[in-house]
Amino acid sequence: MRTLFAFLLLASVAQAQFDAPLDDASLLYRAQPYDPALTQIPSEGLRDDPLQFGPTAGTDTEDPAFVSDAVLGDYFHYVLADNDHAVSPVPVEALNGDVTFAIRYRQDVLWADRLLLSVVDPSPQTKHFMLHVTAGNKYMARFWEHPTVGWAQIGATSTTSVSTSRTDTVVVTWDSATKENKLYVNGALEATGTTGKIRSNASVSGLQVPLAYTTLKPAGKVFSIALWERTLSATEVADLQVNPDWYEGGGYPPPPPPMGALRVRVNGTELAPGTTVTIDGVPVDPPTGEADKIVEVNEP
Repeated sequence: MRTLFAFLLLASVAQAQFDAPLDDASLLYRAQPYDPALTQIPSEGLRDDPLQFGPTAGTDTEDPAFVSDAVLGDYFHYVLADNDHAVSPVPVEALNGDVTFAIRYRQDVLWADRLLLSVVDPSPQTKHFMLHVTAGNKYMARFWEHPTVGWAQIGATSTTSVSTSRTDTVVVTWDSATKENKLYVNGALEATGTTGKIRSNASVSGLQVPLAYTTLKPAGKVFSIALWERTLSATEVADLQVNPDWYEGGGYPPPPPPMGALRVRVNGTELAPGTTVTIDGVPVDPPTGEADKIVEVNEP
């Protein structure tokens, strides 16, 4: 069998994507217009739990403002000077055990603590989960152990710093089997917190955006929020980065183009789809890539 030498034009390969809306176990809120008299955003997942803003939740807090931006896309704007607040009234069992939280967020102001998501029972206040931006401009995810004196936390802090000119996808997972808190930023695993104990479980509180009555408001743009009642794998977290449902808010980067068959030519003659060629003695099936990309094979 003769050996063919190939010059390849590399084609990008799209990752598998979740079906809309993400998957059927997800709870998804995307920034969209709402009636201030109602102050509710319906879930775009298969749950019935609406995202409720301050007055609907019976607090004295205010609503974040909906903004439609031609470049960034739609987002909820949390203003530093206001007591903006929202809460997702999901059943607490959805927030306990294996769980994944995700948020698309762009910070407005650097060098200040910012609380993004929290699960905290009131009266007496008992912390179970928090995702926030530290004073050092890093993302930090915290779960709390149970039982332990002082409710010791299991923390994971990002290596990536927040930016006022970049929208980030931040994903936090909890795995009950390995007792690990994993923090992903824009698809990459950046930190893992591990404990020998089980995590504490909420008994009352829903998911809050952020914690009511706190001074640590997001002070930024929230594009979308999601919750899974399971631990997403590293592959699924990476897939989320190219999911068009998730990226419809936030604009950048766009989803990859549709897939097409890679075409192969030998000395100018195009081979039939699926034809196997041999490159340096190794059989190679033409890979799948973007439409209209061509592998030119010239026999010496």
